[in-house]
Amino acid sequence: GNIARSEILRLVLQADCGSFTIPAVTSEPFPDVPKEHKDAMYITLGKVQEIVSGYLHDGTYKPDNNISRAEALKVVLEVVLGRMGYEISGSGSTNLIDVPRDAWYYRYVDYAVERGIILNEDFHPGDSASIDEVASFLLRTLEFAGR
Repeated sequence: GNIARSEILRLVLQADCGSFTIPAVTSEPFPDVPKEHKDAMYITLGKVQEIVSGYLHDGTYKPDNNISRAEALKVVLEVVLGRMGYEISGSGSTNLIDVPRDAWYYRYVDYAVERGIILNEDFHPGDSASIDEVASFLLRTLEFAGR
């Protein structure tokens, strides 16, 4: 099945097992995420740690929408490697037909391809990410990090 935008932060933050403090949720992290939302604390943590920022056009998070493959890859890389101090930026050598160089997610795809986290083939960045795909991104990222 597919994974929702609210679920990925809970899944990846719990799986990473790194140390983090769950912030108290005293207000809505995004206009469309009430503080009572089941994943509000993880969404708040993702926002505070600049893992997620919401949609630029309206500032919403859309927690119950399916997460795209590009968004899922970004979250996995930022949670696991970004929090470890890795600079997530590739050399710019990845040339996937469905990943334009000027796309916001290019640097994540480029980085992941160069490190074997994803294969150098069509990525389908806008497709909804399945739980299996997120698990694959996560396992390969943890392996790369030596964890």
